Amino acid sequence: MPAQSGGHGRLGYSRTVPHPIFNPMRPRFILFALLLATAPALRGQSTATIRVNVLRQFEFGQVIGGVDAAIGPADSRATAVFEIIGPAGATVQLVFTLPVELIGDGGGRVGLSFGAQSAAYSLNQSSADNIPFDPRAPFALKLPANGRVVVMIGGTARPRRQLISGRYMNSLSLSASVQ
Repeated sequence: MPAQSGGHGRLGYSRTVPHPIFNPMRPRFILFALLLATAPALRGQSTATIRVNVLRQFEFGQVIGGVDAAIGPADSRATAVFEIIGPAGATVQLVFTLPVELIGDGGGRVGLSFGAQSAAYSLNQSSADNIPFDPRAPFALKLPANGRVVVMIGGTARPRRQLISGRYMNSLSLSASVQ
């Protein structure tokens, strides 16, 4: 049986000294060290700027009721065309926001769809070197030595038989980010 002291002492008292790894200052130091270690990588990402210029908006023009109209990415009259400019050799992720319909001058609406090869990019701004891709999913490409790529996108208009005649168009957007 343990000895008792007349109320002045403590029974079973022991002082626990925290291990140095649990020092309250240590987590702050580790966090600071991690921030210092990642700072060069973060600086590298923030200085890599990219610009997207809209060269032409998506426009189908005249659409006939009940007749589907497909526009490929190489069609120079109707496709949306974007220019991407960034650091040479950078990997850029492209994400489209695609419309589901075309809107006519008279208020008519036409269904719109996109397929696996509705978009393409060109490293040399030539239809001869178009590289197709699916605009419905994020897509990554590497910028060439001049840091410039042209991206084209088409689609398929699916008008109903009772169509209001006129020109049909809509906008789509492309966001690009350096990976």
